[in-house]
Amino acid sequence: MPRYLILLVASVVTALARPHLHAQAVPVELRDAMAIVSIVYPDLVGRTRHVVLTGERQVRVDVADVDALDRGGDRRPQLTVDLRFDREGRLLRLEAAGAFVSTPRNAVLRERVRAVPRGQESTLRGWLRDRGARFGPDNPPVFERSPEDLRRVTGLPTQAQPGGFRWRDPGTGEAEPGWVVLLSGTDDEGLPRTFAVLLEPVNGRVVRLVREER
Repeated sequence: MPRYLILLVASVVTALARPHLHAQAVPVELRDAMAIVSIVYPDLVGRTRHVVLTGERQVRVDVADVDALDRGGDRRPQLTVDLRFDREGRLLRLEAAGAFVSTPRNAVLRERVRAVPRGQESTLRGWLRDRGARFGPDNPPVFERSPEDLRRVTGLPTQAQPGGFRWRDPGTGEAEPGWVVLLSGTDDEGLPRTFAVLLEPVNGRVVRLVREER
């Protein structure tokens, strides 16, 4: 790991352990990224985290698999979250990977969707259910966060509403079954703003959160 990243991680850990330090001891992007990850993934609050700046206004948060570490097993993170912010410090994109959001069951579902001709994915409804997808096309997951938490994530007051189930990424056409939840609100200029949240179908966990272009 580059020396500047080691020093940066050390400063974050020190500042978090000593809350009396001035707030500027931790770069604002890192503090915001840690808060957002805690809100989006409440099940992992309290887990060990490794936080680094990966580029200009870009942050990576790795969340450890504590159980595996205790057993002396796989030291790869259970969840890796990449976040990108705009010049005003508001979230542009959150992308998650790792065993917490991409289980072997998720991989099987994607492979099955990939094998089906485009336009015939709806024939997999029963298959998804039988393979343990709790949140298939007929059973939307519940994405519940407080208004304060949603504002912390998006930077503006928003309301969550279902956006529908999809089988593929509409941009790339890649197999990516899951539910889309839309977070809609109004920015400081009074203009509408929407964030699209993709939830995987097995456990309903957030895979991606993207601020849509106006």
